[in-house]
Amino acid sequence: VRECEVAAEGMRTLFRLGGEYAHLLTPFVASGEHMAPPHRISSDKLIRNGDIVFIDIGACWNGYFGDVARCVVCGTPSQRQREIYTSVYEALQAGIAAMQPGRTNIEAANAFRKAATRYGLEDRFLSLFIGHGVGIGANEPPYVGETLPGAPVYTFEPGMVFAIEPLIWVPGVRGGGGVRLEEMVLVTDKGPYVMSRAPFEQRLLLGQG
Repeated sequence: VRECEVAAEGMRTLFRLGGEYAHLLTPFVASGEHMAPPHRISSDKLIRNGDIVFIDIGACWNGYFGDVARCVVCGTPSQRQREIYTSVYEALQAGIAAMQPGRTNIEAANAFRKAATRYGLEDRFLSLFIGHGVGIGANEPPYVGETLPGAPVYTFEPGMVFAIEPLIWVPGVRGGGGVRLEEMVLVTDKGPYVMSRAPFEQRLLLGQG
């Protein structure tokens, strides 16, 4: 199957379920080496055995945007692919846990990067930010893990909603060494609440598949 066919099925389902329109340039469907920067939105590339496949779909419903992304594998993953995926997954969980009311976006960003040290990937984050605000806009401030000089510091407050999407890319990995996982997170007075419900790829998690 081609990347564009997967993207087409995602869009068909989005509108069948009542979505008003897609989030910016989604759906992203990038497989194998296409996850390397700068990756394309989707193409006519065939998805091959051993490829990691990145799918990022966002939509607007009743005037509000949502955004979620997962990586899956076609066939059997390599050990290195599983290490990269597990590192991103663990960073995602650690970073979200740090999104407590009264704490800052800097503290959360540090938690993401610290969690990636287990497999020596803390310097492999690849993005202008790790997370962004989402709501009436598809991608809006405040940001988490913004890398530009002079990036503002924000304090998490109840009611804030974020799309948290750490990306780690390692070149030269057969089948692709890029993984991004994205969750929708609501900050509440009791802490972060994950709104998205898409399952993770158990075959890519060390100790699971």
